[in-house]
Amino acid sequence: MQKGDAPPTWKGATFRGLIASGIFVVLLMVLFGRPLDTSLIIGIVMLIFYIPAGYYMDLFLWRRRERQRIRAKSKN
Repeated sequence: MQKGDAPPTWKGATFRGLIASGIFVVLLMVLFGRPLDTSLIIGIVMLIFYIPAGYYMDLFLWRRRERQRIRAKSKN
């Protein structure tokens, strides 16, 4: 089974959201010189956006791959 064969999970989306928002917070502090408290607030807002957006994007792509697999199997 390939990695893309399994349906997406909220746990995976949460992990990727945490990584992405963590990188975003660090970049805000290092590159833009924002204070920690402001960066964390923006990071939390981004996390709230990243988790569902990542999950539903993965779900959309997974469903599309599944439909392609089903079509390929039915042609054989």
